[in-house]
Amino acid sequence: MTAVLPPARIRRRRRKAPWVLGGLILLVLLLVAAYVVAEILIRDYATERVKTEVAEGLALESEDDVGVQFTGSLVLQALMGRLDQADVTVDEATFGPLTGDLEIRAHGVPVDSSQPVDRLDVRLMVSEDDVQQLAEYITAVRVADITLDEPEIVAETEFSILAATVPVRLGLEPSAESGRLAFTPSSVELAGRRLTADELRESEFGVIAGPLLEQRQVCVEEYLPKAFALLDVRVVGDELVATLTGADVRLTAAELQDFGTCS
Repeated sequence: MTAVLPPARIRRRRRKAPWVLGGLILLVLLLVAAYVVAEILIRDYATERVKTEVAEGLALESEDDVGVQFTGSLVLQALMGRLDQADVTVDEATFGPLTGDLEIRAHGVPVDSSQPVDRLDVRLMVSEDDVQQLAEYITAVRVADITLDEPEIVAETEFSILAATVPVRLGLEPSAESGRLAFTPSSVELAGRRLTADELRESEFGVIAGPLLEQRQVCVEEYLPKAFALLDVRVVGDELVATLTGADVRLTAAELQDFGTCS
């Protein structure tokens, strides 16, 4: 006898209903849209908050002078309670005798404004035109004009020798010393001859040239937030650049207007 096998059963795969796949796609799109909206809202809020506090703290006429940029996803950073980095720019900020464009890099900006920023790196860039405001501070003699010639601030003045008035170009190197701006004579050019400050001191005119060769210092702490420290001042290209830092600073108007004192 020949055995008769039953017909093979063919299993048919059940197709997923099209609405399931469509629902998943829609859910993903909604999540992406929600993320994008949240990113925009958080970025707008953080930008306006920083602009307002900086403008009030620096007594600016308008928030339009303040620019703010953030790095990375603010949604993820906000969930952690702290933004990684904020770059702030200010046009024509004034600190006592110094007026220039300000760059602030804030590291670790808390979502809660009552908490301090981890660290602030600050650069103030003073143009050659604005350096003229330092004329009365950089030297004991009267200055007619100031130019910048890296690494020196060059002051145009006059020097009296044997009843004759000789035009002088006095070169000074700026620096930061114990929180003060310091201007140290480094070169002197008179009658077409260029000397170092030390060479002039050792010459026959060294005694009468004393006022030209004095280092002058200016305290700027009373114009800076108390939490800021002046690290460095130097001529870079056609700008006088001051570098400052601040730690555990609250980015609020009250903190930015809490100035230091000069002893």
